Amino acid sequence: MRTKINFLILIFVGVILAPTNSLAAAAREWEPIRPRDYWIGSGLWAGALVAYTQIEQQSGNLGHANFLDDAGRSAFRFSSAGQRKDAEAWSNVALTLAVAWPVVVDPYLARQAGRISNINVQAFGLTAVLTGTTKALVGRERPFVRDCRRNPSSDAGCSRIDREESLEGFYSGHPVYAFTGAGLTCLHHSELRLYGDYRDTVACGSAMGLAAVVAAMRVAADKHYVTDVSSGALIGFLAGYVFPKWLHKSQPVAETSAGLSYWLPMVADDTYGLTHLVYF
Repeated sequence: MRTKINFLILIFVGVILAPTNSLAAAAREWEPIRPRDYWIGSGLWAGALVAYTQIEQQSGNLGHANFLDDAGRSAFRFSSAGQRKDAEAWSNVALTLAVAWPVVVDPYLARQAGRISNINVQAFGLTAVLTGTTKALVGRERPFVRDCRRNPSSDAGCSRIDREESLEGFYSGHPVYAFTGAGLTCLHHSELRLYGDYRDTVACGSAMGLAAVVAAMRVAADKHYVTDVSSGALIGFLAGYVFPKWLHKSQPVAETSAGLSYWLPMVADDTYGLTHLVYF
C-alpha cells in the first residue's frame, strides 16, 4: 500500500512542479484554464485517495481459466525466475520514462506549462481513481501466485507476497499509467505541434511503443495475464487521450504571447533569490 501511495504522490508532485521554462515553437495552445478545471482535478485525486486507502481489497471470482490468458502466459512468460525479475525491473524503468515524458518534458517544451500540467493532473487522476477502485473490487489473483503455492521458490515474488498484493491482478497498473502517459504525449504533440514537424508524430509513436514495452514486460514477468495488460492499456489511453481531448480545446497561438522565460538563481553580496527573465 505504501508503495502505491508513494507512486501516486510522485505523479501528482511531478505534474504540479513541472518546469516553467517555455518555448514558443508550437502553433497552437490550449484554451485558458477555467475554475472547473481545478475542481475536476482535485475531485479525481480525492476519489483516488479514497479508492486506494478506504476500499477493502476483495477476493473476486474472475480467475484465470480462459484460453487467451493461458495461451498468452505460455507464449510470453519468461522461463527463469531471474529473467522474470529483470522483466519486472525493466517494466519499472519504462513506466518511469512513459510518465516523465508528458509530465516533465512536454511542459518544458511548451509555453503553457501550467495548463499542460493541469490537463495531466486530470488525466492521471481519472486513471488513479479507476485503477484503485477496480483492483480492490475485482480482486483477481496474479498468475505467479498459483505457482508459489506449489513451489515457494518458483518466483522471486513468492517471498514477499501478501493477500493484498496477490489479488491486484486486474487490471494491470503499470500499463494503465504508461498508456495514460503515452496518450497525453500524443495529445499534446498532435494538438499543439510542440516540435512543429514530423518529430511530433515520432514522439507519439515512441511513447506508444514505450508503453507497449511496459505491458509486454508485465506479462513476461508473470505479474499479469494478457487480458490484465490489454484492459489497462485501453483504459489508460482513454484516460490520457480521449478524456482530455473531449474536455479541452486548442486554439491558435497569439503572436504577442510568444516568448522564452527562465527562472535563474540570483546572488548579489548577501542577497540570494530567484529572478524571472522573459525574452520576446
